[in-house]
Amino acid sequence: MRCPDRLRRRRDSKVAPGDTPVNTLVVPAVDSAVQPTFVLCFSRTGSTLLRYVLDTHPLLGCPPEFHVGRVGKTLKRTYKIILDEERFEDEQALEDFAIERVREHFDAMFNRYLHNRGKQAWCEKSVFSIDHLGLIRRLFPEARFVCLYRNCLDMVASGLEVLRRFDPSGQRYGFNTYLEQTRPLAEAGLADYWIDKTQRVLDAERELGGRAYRIEYEDLTAKSQATVPGLFEFLGVEYDPTLLDNVFQEKHVQGPGDPKIRQAQEIHVRSVGRGHAVSRVKIGADRVRRINELHAQLGYPELTMSGGSRLASKALHSLQRLRVR
Repeated sequence: MRCPDRLRRRRDSKVAPGDTPVNTLVVPAVDSAVQPTFVLCFSRTGSTLLRYVLDTHPLLGCPPEFHVGRVGKTLKRTYKIILDEERFEDEQALEDFAIERVREHFDAMFNRYLHNRGKQAWCEKSVFSIDHLGLIRRLFPEARFVCLYRNCLDMVASGLEVLRRFDPSGQRYGFNTYLEQTRPLAEAGLADYWIDKTQRVLDAERELGGRAYRIEYEDLTAKSQATVPGLFEFLGVEYDPTLLDNVFQEKHVQGPGDPKIRQAQEIHVRSVGRGHAVSRVKIGADRVRRINELHAQLGYPELTMSGGSRLASKALHSLQRLRVR
């Protein structure tokens, strides 16, 4: 469809002399080996800390939760509605054309973001990316993925805290549909959330194969100097040992994410092991069995209904492994 001259003139007049339109923005040359990266995670797993770590690297830009999957789904639907279907041979041709337009849309926005920040490649951390993985892979077939996990009870304890302090409904964190099924037992709803999301991230990790990299919150905090270099090697960028010293000195773009991190001054392990006080009785025996199945796949300790001596915090577990090594 041609743009009427009067509209074209109006649109062009908004670009001041010397400015570059967003859709033709030229950014510094990017190493072709550094592809977009998506963090597959869920709420209260330390994903904002991981975003800060990624964003501190001089080549990588990781903005607040942009929700590429959610936005992409809406944009694709919108393009398919407004495009003239008679131009396409079939539905698949229309679908492919819409995907290309959505990709161009994101390229333009992220190019501007990278240009403004002097970065070379972007990362996207969203707790909803796992729900739109198929679309994300179609939009960015060369993307890499970081799969982030956290011990179930620690995630539940963190979830209980944000329900109490920030959002009793849990909607902001994606908890609400799970909590509605288990009221008044929030522990059970949060456990269901952890079980569902952990299983989906594990399934995605297996499906993605060499394009996925596993990282655990406990290792990111307790063994950051040993953990982070492998992450950046996977992403195809060099690691500077001083990077972790600058995580909270870097000026990060603020937006959706963990509000508590703005007061943080260092990477610490104080949030590891807090789940020991969570009631297994309120979670329920069937859920505990399912949690233990997933814990076994991730190398986390087995839970007991009483939370006795067999339950050790992952922080202590990590320290014990370090002593053995």
